[in-house]
Amino acid sequence: MNEASLQIASIIGIILLGVFFVKIVASAIKHHNKPRIYISGKISGLCEMEYTRRFEKAQEYLEQRYPGHRIINPVEINRGFENFAWSFYMRRDIKELVKCEKIYMLTNAFDDSRGAAIEWTIAQQLSMEILYEATPNEKTIKHSINDALYLN
Repeated sequence: MNEASLQIASIIGIILLGVFFVKIVASAIKHHNKPRIYISGKISGLCEMEYTRRFEKAQEYLEQRYPGHRIINPVEINRGFENFAWSFYMRRDIKELVKCEKIYMLTNAFDDSRGAAIEWTIAQQLSMEILYEATPNEKTIKHSINDALYLN
């Protein structure tokens, strides 16, 4: 192979590498710009297997129901972080919640869950769309929010 052929091969290689890089960046941007749905539900006081399964089931449902969305699962966010204070997990979760357009409330979210009550309140105040696994009545929501936020 002569020198001119080597230069052409190098240029083609650089172009192909550039095209590959652009595709990777475009894919990352597309994934980053997907609308996001945050899953909220009771975790504290439940065994790991129970809450993990509930959140996984919700994530599977949401991925099928909203294929163009990125599903934010707090169980996944905090995987690998064990034995930290409740506030540590809530700070991590809230940081992700505020990046979302929607929140999906599990049926157990209003069962004495201070974290879910805080997440629901933030979502409401930020005018997020609030989706429910099962629609609670307004009285249940108000009672749960008051108990979780003001009486504990």
